[in-house]
Amino acid sequence: MVRVESRQKLGGLGVLHGFEAGEWDRLTPAERIRYCGLMAEEARALAEIALPRMKEIYLKLAGQWLDLAAEISRSADAGH
Repeated sequence: MVRVESRQKLGGLGVLHGFEAGEWDRLTPAERIRYCGLMAEEARALAEIALPRMKEIYLKLAGQWLDLAAEISRSADAGH
């Protein structure tokens, strides 16, 4: 089993212990951005050990997490 070091707590969320929208709503924009970054790290780590056909999918997923973090940041900067 591969242990990924980004498996840590953030605002009461266990990064790999599931996703609940109610918990997400309680996070600040900065915590949401950090969560997205951690999930991107997880996806990249999975890409490193994935079968070739899955590697691209994990890397795309990592990019999507980073895109979400960027959008959260833009929204926070705009005061939304």
